[in-house]
Amino acid sequence: MVSIVQLLGPPVVTRDGVVSTAPRGQKVWALLAYLALSRRPPTRQQLIELLFQDAGDPAGTLRWNLSELRRLLGGPETVGNSSTVHLRLPGGSVVDVHVLQHGTAGAAAELPGLDRELIEGVSVDGSPGFTAWLLGERRRLRALGGAVLREAALRALAADRGREAVELATRLVGTDPLSEDAHVLLVRAFAATGDEVAVEAQLHTSVDLFHRELGTDLAPELYEAARTEPWSVAPTRAGGRASARASLESGEAAVSAGAVEVGVRALRDAAVAAREAKEPALEAAAQLALGSALVHAAKGRDEEGSAALHRAIAVAGAARDRQREAAAHRELGYVELLRGDYARGTVWLEHAASLADGDELEMSRIRSVVGSAFSDVGRHDQAAVELRAAIDLAESVGHGRQLAWALACLGRTHLIRDELDEAEEALTAARRLTEAERWTTFI
Repeated sequence: MVSIVQLLGPPVVTRDGVVSTAPRGQKVWALLAYLALSRRPPTRQQLIELLFQDAGDPAGTLRWNLSELRRLLGGPETVGNSSTVHLRLPGGSVVDVHVLQHGTAGAAAELPGLDRELIEGVSVDGSPGFTAWLLGERRRLRALGGAVLREAALRALAADRGREAVELATRLVGTDPLSEDAHVLLVRAFAATGDEVAVEAQLHTSVDLFHRELGTDLAPELYEAARTEPWSVAPTRAGGRASARASLESGEAAVSAGAVEVGVRALRDAAVAAREAKEPALEAAAQLALGSALVHAAKGRDEEGSAALHRAIAVAGAARDRQREAAAHRELGYVELLRGDYARGTVWLEHAASLADGDELEMSRIRSVVGSAFSDVGRHDQAAVELRAAIDLAESVGHGRQLAWALACLGRTHLIRDELDEAEEALTAARRLTEAERWTTFI
């Protein structure tokens, strides 16, 4: 028996295509949501304290609610009956919040309740602990839903599906009307359709909204998005493979030397020339270099950088270039780290590791980002483990720049922990390596 559990929006459970009868009592839905989203199975006592502390017979009330939950899900085997309580849904079952947290952006974007609140309409009285938890989870999942829409829109852009990107970006703006990034993405999506009238109309609407609501102007990235040439309608340019290769090399050199704008222009030219020359591997390299430059060296350009990285994944995948596909996934994981969205960042980094096929340099880069993410959320022991592993991998392949990066991340972790001697040692080593590599941007 396959179950589909929808907790986003008004909750409902479907078993083999038949909607289950709603349970008696709101706390059954509350219990289901908590079990579905808990990082580890809670104990019975924890559930009593969270939801049933004020009941005349707390333990008996929990047993009754668990019985109702088992009936809702289709049998006694669906919820564990021990000192800890956890879901045991049949194989093939789907829980929408699990898809949102761990699935692909494409699958998550199709969830019917993506734009809705967790267990919408459910109100639990007399349980302040659960009320606080529910408020936090609703905010978290709403933000995650926005991240999924953004990711799916960028993926549609990368695949030249401009109309689909417009639809997804419009939904994103609806979830967060005052997000500059969302408006930049929507304008970029309209630009990808080649509809100049729609671009100008949306640009005017976005500018007017921010003036009216916040009394501010939008960032320059919005106006740049309106002028961005979509890949599908890029004008023909002279060149070919040799021109693309030359632009790629000069662009990477300029970015490394700190001439970011010059480098970005050259990398854009390289991507267009490679596309026109029908050289997918070269285009993937150019898009990866462009996305990385925009993310790391050009502050505030994460949206354009993400668009280039998604394009790199699409082209590299078609060319079966797993090395660059892994690198683009890792860079998108880094973007999510910058945004503070560690759940989506983890998904990108796990995909990157699976594509890396054990490549030591790429794994060093991935583990550096994973370590930085652990450090950001206060898991410093795990951060140090990942970063030291990244250092060992970089040393094993003799890659100075990656070694400098990993050492700098480890130094940052030591600094946060007030381990000043260890921080100075790591950061001094990173600085010396960076100078030896003449890596101006990073120094």
